Amino acid sequence: MKLVPPLITASVAFLALACTAITQAAIITSVTDPLAGGKLTSASIFTVGGVGTAAGVNNWPAAELPSKIFDVDQATKYLNFAKTDTGIAVTPAFGLSIATGINFTTANDGQARNPATFSLYGSNTVTVAGNEAAGATFSLSSFTPIAVDQPTGFTSTTPIFTSASVSFPNTTPYKSYILVFPTVADVANSNSMQVAQANITGTAAVPEPGTLGLLGLTTVGIAALRRRRH
Repeated sequence: MKLVPPLITASVAFLALACTAITQAAIITSVTDPLAGGKLTSASIFTVGGVGTAAGVNNWPAAELPSKIFDVDQATKYLNFAKTDTGIAVTPAFGLSIATGINFTTANDGQARNPATFSLYGSNTVTVAGNEAAGATFSLSSFTPIAVDQPTGFTSTTPIFTSASVSFPNTTPYKSYILVFPTVADVANSNSMQVAQANITGTAAVPEPGTLGLLGLTTVGIAALRRRRH
């Protein structure tokens, strides 16, 4: 019986661990990511909004900015008075990623404003700078649908600060995303859309350079040991 050298055993274990780490789901989005809040103003145009409190308009209070959607703090929220088809465009600093889910949390009041459905689109040609002025646009023709008109699971009776994770199939990596909420829980009795959290989750499209280097060194080590044995 041939004994397996300890280094080879350790190397195989490292390879398995590295591959597991690469494929483990993570939160792709962050409060510091460049993003723009807005609304689908047509079937193919996402228009950036701005700070304001005008009813029925693509705007939001100064304390309830679009970035609050990614701050991992249920006490804050993103609110948009345009109500339906509102959301955000973002280029995560996470890098090229394969989005496969969203972690939602309902906000602190007005359950009629809960997002009832969501749509997610991805692009590899669009970059969100984060300083787009109100009225700037992104064309959905540059984005690919990932999940469209999917239920969040929230209704007008869902308690405040309720968290839910929604997953969807996707194997294509993207660098930028548009996330919109086509409908709210009770459109007749709400004046806006609001959500405390909606962090996109998924995996990195490729291993990080450091991981690749370690994998390469491990492979070289295994090859060297094999040569010595022959």
